[in-house]
Amino acid sequence: MRYIALFFPAILSVGILYKKEEGRNWNWFDYLYKYAVFLIGNVLLAESLISYVFKLGTVTIDAFDSFPFFTKYLFIASVLAIVSAHVYRIMKANISVSLEIHKNTDHSADTDKDFE
Repeated sequence: MRYIALFFPAILSVGILYKKEEGRNWNWFDYLYKYAVFLIGNVLLAESLISYVFKLGTVTIDAFDSFPFFTKYLFIASVLAIVSAHVYRIMKANISVSLEIHKNTDHSADTDKDFE
């Protein structure tokens, strides 16, 4: 049960992204990359929510063997997976970052004085 609880929400997130991007062809690297990002993100979000919001700081991997905890965790992680997939898609569509680097070709003697 513990593997289902930890790995299923990331599959849900990647599935939602794949359905929303119907026109785009994905290769295996895209699947694995997005799966790894969502796996780490969903587990960290769910564990943070359980530890800090619900104040269950002593949760270990053995807690997943308890069916009531397993169902609650799976529900919370699935909701976070759905939300994180939509947030990722919205952020990717609306936020862009560009970086421009210029090489300084003027190597005059005056610039060496700045480093002395």
